[in-house]
Amino acid sequence: MAEIVLTTEDLVVLGGPDTVNVEVGDDEYLMIYQYVDVLGTLQWQTLTKLIPNTYVTNKSINFSTADYCHIPISDIVDPSYVGGADTSNFSVQATFSTSAGYPIVSSIKTEIVNLSSVPNLKITFYAKEFDGTNWIDITGSRTANLHISVV
Repeated sequence: MAEIVLTTEDLVVLGGPDTVNVEVGDDEYLMIYQYVDVLGTLQWQTLTKLIPNTYVTNKSINFSTADYCHIPISDIVDPSYVGGADTSNFSVQATFSTSAGYPIVSSIKTEIVNLSSVPNLKITFYAKEFDGTNWIDITGSRTANLHISVV
């Protein structure tokens, strides 16, 4: 039974439950509960689930063979929300690491594609590298540092 911490005519503040189960499964991770009266019995009920709104990863992009990468959308957002996601739900920031230290300019294009019936965010990179004199096409691999926000 929850303890009444504070009570006034307009407000009742309840303390937490007597016991808390800290061994939760994946389906309960980031879940928010509310202590409510159900037919005269106080009990904890699921209210909503917190959804992290950022995904960060590094991907090796070999510009000689493929200037894109695929990320399963279920890696970015909770799988229960995947069906309603489109490219307008994602803000993608990309920077490139380069061992030579030459500046790289880039832009990206995002689209949703299905690979083996699994929705993926396809990110296509358009990039040039300054070689000290000219802006040239990138050849070989570069590491794309991706920060994807769910909006």
